[in-house]
Amino acid sequence: MDDILELILKDDSQKLDDSLRAQGTKKGSSILDDLSTKDFEELFVFASYSGSVGCLQVLSNYEIDVNFSASLKSALHGVPVTPLRVAVEYDNTAAVKWLCCHGANVNNREAVWSTKSDDITSGTFITSSCRVPCMTPLHFAQSAPCVEILLGHGADMSAQDCMGKTPVAMATLNGHLDVLEVLCNHRAPLNLASSWGATPLMYAQYGRSRAERVTATEILCRSGADVDLQDRNGRTALHLAKDIECVCLILAYHGDPSIETVFGKTTLITAAENQRWDICRVLYDAQAVFSLGALGRGCSLFCSLSRDHQAWLVKCSRNVRDLTHLCRCVIRKQLKTRSKTLSEGTNQLPLPTPLKTFLTFLNCQ
Repeated sequence: MDDILELILKDDSQKLDDSLRAQGTKKGSSILDDLSTKDFEELFVFASYSGSVGCLQVLSNYEIDVNFSASLKSALHGVPVTPLRVAVEYDNTAAVKWLCCHGANVNNREAVWSTKSDDITSGTFITSSCRVPCMTPLHFAQSAPCVEILLGHGADMSAQDCMGKTPVAMATLNGHLDVLEVLCNHRAPLNLASSWGATPLMYAQYGRSRAERVTATEILCRSGADVDLQDRNGRTALHLAKDIECVCLILAYHGDPSIETVFGKTTLITAAENQRWDICRVLYDAQAVFSLGALGRGCSLFCSLSRDHQAWLVKCSRNVRDLTHLCRCVIRKQLKTRSKTLSEGTNQLPLPTPLKTFLTFLNCQ
């Protein structure tokens, strides 16, 4: 068995054929003299893992159904997997194409457990120990060419795993931006939420690097993702954004900075609690602009008012509760420990002067 595995790994299809003949295996027969059906299926899965199309062709002569499940020899957990899933996960596009052309089910559901030891296929949201058969090959896609092959054979872009994550969500979580781009170009659903209400745009804020988060956010926003959807806690992508570039992108696509979570926190409050002062500045200005736009839509005479009157209306339209909450969450909990008085701490905040003045006024009440 080990000798045959070595031949497959070397992609030596001719010697593999000779070896199988020497062991008494009859072509076109399901009766295997020296190899059990289980052994034969494991060889087929291993050939998909190694990307050896020639060996797959040789093994297919022995009436193997490409939609079976068997263990992968190199995997530690021993969970049965299909040849297509293995070929997709290891990005062997030639093997993926061969399997699809020979009847592999592109929408077969499989366990989340990764065939790559120590890999977590769902980022920080689910461990690799889930054995529920819920993910399709498209969830495991590693590259754009592989996605194109799967889609060309009818892969379902709206398929959701047991946690409600779609292939778009998985591509976002795993940082496969080329996969994400292709799925978006094929009009994959961008707003299907997980069981916790998380959308791909929210997952984009958990990327491994700033560049990854910004690029994923830009792709999703440009492709039409709803920027104001809320999860079960009432958070939007703006609440979760860690980078000012992502915040600016979401705002540019008309994200609403005034949306509150179930705990009454707006994006400004959340940013302040996390001490992201650069984001606070942007959100403070954006909240005023958003209020101005809302007033303009609600009052036909607004545009005819003087600038002083417009400024006064904008000031009155701001949510005072946000500023009060900001005072409680930031000034009282963080700044008082670093300054002698709350007023001194307030003045040290890197916020616009009107906001600092108002916070100082609130502290005096």
